[in-house]
Amino acid sequence: MEITQITRFDGVYAFLSNFIPFHGYITVEHLFQASKATNDKDAQYILFAPTAKMAKQRGRAIALRTDWEDIKDQVMELALSYKFALYTPFAKQLIATGNAHLEEGNNWGDTYWGTV
Repeated sequence: MEITQITRFDGVYAFLSNFIPFHGYITVEHLFQASKATNDKDAQYILFAPTAKMAKQRGRAIALRTDWEDIKDQVMELALSYKFALYTPFAKQLIATGNAHLEEGNNWGDTYWGTV
């Protein structure tokens, strides 16, 4: 039976989460949050956060670049393209989901990047 919808990025589908390290060391969340920074010091502070959760917290505590709302979707797309680059393990896993609808269901109220 083919899966038609993936609604949680956990368990066997945890690889879809932005909090999962890729290429061994960094997460999409780290890249996304660091891209909000207006200076290298803040970007480094976020990039070197020990966890994705901490990177997100640090990203919420810095001054945002003035064009953030205009570019955040492109930043996310670029970060995800690094994570799921062709011939990487995550790319193979993503391809294996076939035509399934991917939807990040969550319980933290995010209706921009996911659903509640």
